[in-house]
This record gives sequence, C-alpha cells and structure tokens, in this order.
Amino acid sequence: MTHLKDRITQHADRSEPLLQQTASIDSTAASDKELSKYRATVELCASLKLDAALPNGYAEHAAILFSAFFRHAEREVRIYSGQLYGGVFDSEEDVSKEAIKFLRKDKDCRLQIAISEDINPSEFMKKPFIAKILSEPDIKNKLSISNVFGKSSGNHFAVMDQTAYRYETSHQKKQAVANFGDPAQAEELYNKFESIVKQAPLMFPQSAPPCS
Repeated sequence: MTHLKDRITQHADRSEPLLQQTASIDSTAASDKELSKYRATVELCASLKLDAALPNGYAEHAAILFSAFFRHAEREVRIYSGQLYGGVFDSEEDVSKEAIKFLRKDKDCRLQIAISEDINPSEFMKKPFIAKILSEPDIKNKLSISNVFGKSSGNHFAVMDQTAYRYETSHQKKQAVANFGDPAQAEELYNKFESIVKQAPLMFPQSAPPCS
C-alpha cells in the first residue's frame, strides 16, 4: 500500500505544471510582488476548485493558504499542528479574521484543531489566533481543540470540507503542498484527523466536572 505522503507527492507531480510554475516563489526571498502573485494563484485555485499542486515553502505561504481555507470553507476546517505557529496564524495575513468570518457563515460551521506538541494549555489559549476566536461569544463554541501529544500521527496537515488540503511534506524544511481539487486525498486526511482525535482529551471546550 502506497504511503499517504507518497501518494500526495506523486499527485502533485502530475498536477497542472503551469499552475505549479505560477505558484512557485523565488527560493531566496518572498517579496511582496511574489506573495501577491502567490495569493492570486491560491485564490484562483480555491475559487475554481482546481486540481493543482500549490507549493508552500514559507510561513507567508501557509498564512495565505489558511486564509483561503477559511474564506472558501462551507462547513468545516480541521487542522493538525504542532502548536499553531505564530508566524502563520498570527501574521499580517490576519488568519483569525477569516476564521471568525467563516465560523459566522453558518450555524453548522466548525473549526477543529489537534495539537501534537507538549504545550501549556493555559498559555496556548492566550495565542492571539485562539484568543480572538474565544473572545467572540457567538462562535467560540464552534471551536474544539484536542491535545494529541504522545500520539504518533505522522505529518501535520489541514483539510477543508473534505475537498481541499494542505499537507506538510517536510517539517524541518517547512515545506508543504496544498490542493483545492483533490477530494480523494482530502477525504483520507479528513478521516485521519478523526482517528487522531479519537479518545484524545479536549483542551476546549473542557468537559464539565462530574456532579458530587
């Protein structure tokens, strides 16, 4: 059976080469001009649900992609991350603004997060991305955060509505690939997230203490 990472990489290699080239950023710097080009390409792919690989080699790329996820999601975004890196989620891209708008889009919209690193829960809740969502009484209960530290679950990823995903191919090199039109792999990642959080303790919302 082919490994999930290999299948996603192979699929990326077969995707539309023009879009791959358009989405590429110069390896020496992510200038404002280049990021604008990347942002436009991401928006095109998301709007048309194109089956095209979008390389992700900078924190700015990830922020652009997550903003697009929240902007185009209809029901659910699932994120499996180490600790929600501030350079992505608390960047100038203002991912939290898009997340809040998404959660207000429909009564059934949900954001699920699984955290794999050994973090201090109270400090984690103070992260700007999380704190901004929790400060909104009408949507905060649409957020759930699971602590999956110690559970070996492979590469980090995010999935939107079982239709789009961002998959980290190399954590050390901060490299990932995204696709807005590959529902087969998106569904597999969606189900993988389900297995990761199964029976994992919730950081939020916390269960009510048992009655004495």
